[in-house]
Amino acid sequence: MASVLHLNTLHGRQAIHADAAADPRGLADLLARHGLALNTRCCGRALCKGCAVVLESGALRDTRTGGQITGPAELLACAAEWIPETEVSLTIPSRSLLAHKPAVAEDFQIKVPIGNDPLFAGDYGLAVDIGTTTVVVLLAELATGKILSRASEFNQQIRMGDDVLSRIQLCATDPASVARLQAAICRDTILPLAREACARAGVPMERMGGMAIAGNSTMLHLLFGVDPSPMGIAPFTPRFLEARVQSAGSLGLCGLPEEMPVHALPGLAAYVGADIAAGIFATGLHYEARPTLFVDVGTNGEIVLLKDGHLFGCATAAGPAFEGSGLTCGMRATEGAIEGVVVTRSASGTVSVELKTIGNRPLAQAPGICGSAYIDFLAQARACGVLLESGRFDPEA
Repeated sequence: MASVLHLNTLHGRQAIHADAAADPRGLADLLARHGLALNTRCCGRALCKGCAVVLESGALRDTRTGGQITGPAELLACAAEWIPETEVSLTIPSRSLLAHKPAVAEDFQIKVPIGNDPLFAGDYGLAVDIGTTTVVVLLAELATGKILSRASEFNQQIRMGDDVLSRIQLCATDPASVARLQAAICRDTILPLAREACARAGVPMERMGGMAIAGNSTMLHLLFGVDPSPMGIAPFTPRFLEARVQSAGSLGLCGLPEEMPVHALPGLAAYVGADIAAGIFATGLHYEARPTLFVDVGTNGEIVLLKDGHLFGCATAAGPAFEGSGLTCGMRATEGAIEGVVVTRSASGTVSVELKTIGNRPLAQAPGICGSAYIDFLAQARACGVLLESGRFDPEA
């Protein structure tokens, strides 16, 4: 039976048609197919509340259990395979959508000489940094190393898991997910970004000579369609760390020359990947004479220490802290999010709070708070005596 969903989002109202027979996988999947992908950051395990929506009116049925929920009610879209039973009105909070553009720093400075011995034949090449959350593509003139254009976007794999471990677990429990995750990075992320970078530079995609890719070890496994699940359990063994080369055609990068080589840089360990190897060389870290620290803070955070000619590296999960995970209104650092907090206390003891949003958007429209503001608040509220050492509010403040 077909039903109509009336959706209320930050972008206005729209209606979509749903058919329980044609859309059997539930509400989150249905919305994603209509361009309204939700924050299923916990890989659809109903743990993070990132996909919370409000059922204003109507009824939804769980196709797995037959259970029903009627509005008004708040629910997690991934908690069950919800299918509309009747005409439904649904409100999707802004923080529950993946519709925001990522905030990505695309500028950089290389601290080592640029050689004139290109890796590829031809005039132009693409450099790609595959992050767990965001992907950046640069188009370069190979003879000079000059960057002609750039493009960035969310890694579309986030629809199937917000972090590395979620995606590894998904592959371990559902082997067919490896192919879906590969398509999400190759077809749905890198290819559109390559088109965008070429269009901005006014260079046809057919003139690309090659592509060089860096990323953490899990991202490179999924790029090549290799199951990363052995990295999810001790002793955390990657299936490969060495550099790999494959043709653009075999990766589904249609529009680029079919035989164009796609080079993936070598990694260092299961959780210290090729992106860190690239950073070590691009910054000239390995040439430093004094002890030097290299820090990469992303969804996965890595630190490399150079001391006495030796490199020591480690990694941890950093994204949840900086993306507001676990906070009721937590979200990524996207346009409109609260990014800064100033907490002051007057001589009389009155506490005042000032908030700043990304892009200086109106505070009343802020969809949530991101990690930088969270850290601001913890530091300043503690300094003002509002928070105790335990992190709890001081009842006397």
